[in-house]
Amino acid sequence: MAPTPDLLRPDVLISDLLAGDPHAARVLAEEFDLPCYRCPARKVETLASGISYREVRAEDVLDRLRALRAEDGA
Repeated sequence: MAPTPDLLRPDVLISDLLAGDPHAARVLAEEFDLPCYRCPARKVETLASGISYREVRAEDVLDRLRALRAEDGA
């Protein structure tokens, strides 16, 4: 699945990001220690609001996903 470019924004629903970016679950879980892939709120929370309680900036996550896309040539 090719990632969708418009997903990489802070106001994206976490579930949409997980469904639309092949790196999202791993990056969130392994690199930022965020269990978003299994959180029930992922269907109603945006990336920015959903991770704010962990003091992780949405832009840091998005920058990492952008870097992976660049490596993939997307």
